[in-house]
Amino acid sequence: MSELKPESVKVLIIGDLMLDRYVIGDASRISPEAPVPVFNKEKIKDVLGGAANVAKNIVELGAKAELVGVIGDDSEGKELAELIKSSGITADSIIIDKNRPTTVKKRIVTSELEQLLRIDTEKKDKISEEDEDKIISAISEKAGDASIIVLSDYAKGVMTDKIVEAAKQTGKKVLVDPKPVNAEIFKGVEIITPNLKESREIVNSENSTSEEIGKTLSEKLNCKVLMTMGAEGMMLVSNGTAEQIPVEAKEVYDVTGAGDTVAAVLAVALASGINDLESAKLANKAAGFVIGKRRVHKIDLREALK
Repeated sequence: MSELKPESVKVLIIGDLMLDRYVIGDASRISPEAPVPVFNKEKIKDVLGGAANVAKNIVELGAKAELVGVIGDDSEGKELAELIKSSGITADSIIIDKNRPTTVKKRIVTSELEQLLRIDTEKKDKISEEDEDKIISAISEKAGDASIIVLSDYAKGVMTDKIVEAAKQTGKKVLVDPKPVNAEIFKGVEIITPNLKESREIVNSENSTSEEIGKTLSEKLNCKVLMTMGAEGMMLVSNGTAEQIPVEAKEVYDVTGAGDTVAAVLAVALASGINDLESAKLANKAAGFVIGKRRVHKIDLREALK
């Protein structure tokens, strides 16, 4: 398998920024007030989510990451900005919007890291025209020395048709981790990395095989497809040909952020000059490693790919 050579790679990431907050504690007794667990909070751990996690993965691989997105003017936004800065990510084009909350996914988990509940804070409507213009300006300014562009779409309002078009107009390869609701605006990018469920939704097919879905999706959006399929591994569709890549994971503990890892590794591999199939195999290997670890634990992606 080819090896990454990330030292000369710089990735421009545009997308939905999130704070993943883990509230860790004990839930060993039932409330006398109602048949629900009593949760005793012990600690809180904040980690990067969404496009910020893609950028973090890229930095951990040894490449440079430039991040563009929107956060709120709130305490969670300040915490997210600090985490981004401390992770070695360049983020001077992050926009602070007083009219939007910072997207937060708060997970209530036991000390054994079993998830009990998730509480989301978000605003999913399209960003303002002012924010959109600022992001388009950032793309124009930052794309020149970028090796590749990643669009990380979580359907939280950042991914608009004008922003996608601005990315395509740079002439750089554009990789997209898409959400089905926005699929149509990604026509003509280099490659997309949806999971099987998302792919079925985009092509509106419940009964087709994975290969049929991948080929239909590739034709529909006029791009290559790296489709993640859980226990079935991945499927790369390029120029009408589908190639299945067996799963690498031995055990599955936490799938949170696995799609971000796939996008990050694939982007760095492609920008390193590695061909599509070998890049996909590297992404598959990294994904298999991270889903075998809890998200709150430190993960060494470079070690995973040795």
